[in-house]
Amino acid sequence: MKKGIIVLMVFYSLGVPAMAQQWDDSNTAAVQQFIYAIKDNDTNYLKQAVRYPLERSYPLIDIQDTLAFTEQYAALFDKALKESIASSSIEDDWAIVGYQGIMFDRGTLWLDEQGKLIRLNNETALEKEQRQQWIDRDKLQRHASVNDYESPVLLLRTAKFDVRIDATTDGNYRYASWPAQTDKGQAPDLILSNGQYVREGTGGNHSYVFKNGAYTYLCGIHRLGTSNTPPASLTVYKNDQEIGYEPAVLVPPINNPNVN
Repeated sequence: MKKGIIVLMVFYSLGVPAMAQQWDDSNTAAVQQFIYAIKDNDTNYLKQAVRYPLERSYPLIDIQDTLAFTEQYAALFDKALKESIASSSIEDDWAIVGYQGIMFDRGTLWLDEQGKLIRLNNETALEKEQRQQWIDRDKLQRHASVNDYESPVLLLRTAKFDVRIDATTDGNYRYASWPAQTDKGQAPDLILSNGQYVREGTGGNHSYVFKNGAYTYLCGIHRLGTSNTPPASLTVYKNDQEIGYEPAVLVPPINNPNVN
C-alpha cells in the first residue's frame, strides 16, 4: 500500500484532516539507517536511536535507558518483526503522518523525523508470555473481589488513594480503590464496574469514566499539557458538579507484583 493511501486511512480513522508533511531525502536516510541497523542487529546504533522512555503496554515495564533497551532487545524485536522491517519498502511501507512522525506498517512502530524510535505498538510472543506470567502471579495476590480480570490497565496514586483500573472480560473497565500505599491483598474500599474509555483528541490524553448513582469518577491520563499538568488526575462529580479533584501519578508495574 502506498504512503499517501496509508496517511489518508490513518487520519480518516482519527477523524481529522489527512495532512502529510512532504517526504524528503533526510527522511529516507533516517529510515534507511534504521532498516540497516535492524538487518544487522546493530544494538549499539539502535539503543542510541530511541527517544526514552519507550512505553510498553502495562504491565510490561517501560524501557527507560540504553541498558534496558539492550537487555530487552530480543523481546522487543523478534524474528517476525525484524524480517518485516528488513524487507520493507520505504515507498510502500513508511509514511510521514503529520506531527506524529514516521509510521511503519500502519502503526506497528513510529520514528521521529530524525529516525529515533518513539513508539513501538507491536507486542512479541515473548512479551505476551511475560505479560501472562505477570498476570498469573498478580491474580494469586489480589483479593477475591478483584482477581477476576482480563488484563491490568494502570495503577493511579493520589495523596489519599490508590486506584487500580483493570480491563474486564466483558470489554469494560473496573475501578478499585484503597487508601494510598496500603495492602492491595485486602478488599478495596470501593469497586465500580462498567467503566468507559474516552479518548481526548489525538495527542494521547484519555480518561476512564465510572458511574456510581449520582456520582461520576473520572481518571484522567495526561500525555500532553503544560509543565504544571500532572501525569494523571482523579476527579469526582455529583450530579455533574465537581466535588473533588486530586492530581495523581501513575505507579509503574514491577516484575514480581506484590501487595503494595
